[in-house]
Amino acid sequence: MERTTTREGALLPGREAEALRRLSRLETMMEDILAEETRLSQQLSALRLEGKTKTARFRELLGQKLILSAMTGRLRGCGALPMAEDAQHLENS
Repeated sequence: MERTTTREGALLPGREAEALRRLSRLETMMEDILAEETRLSQQLSALRLEGKTKTARFRELLGQKLILSAMTGRLRGCGALPMAEDAQHLENS
């Protein structure tokens, strides 16, 4: 991958337009991941209420949610997403 920024966050000369396009795509991906994680949580809760925690469907959804949670954890760890507590505080403001 060819970088459009430095590790410190500065834009590389002449790469501004490409950096903006990548940022847009990354923000869209992060929104999609967060929305999917929320949707999976809701589906898992519904299955738990129905007592279907041993089903293949529940396990499949749980696996998907664990993968997304690992991704959001990495994004939070590098500062690309706010920490969970910060996100809740922002929503309540």
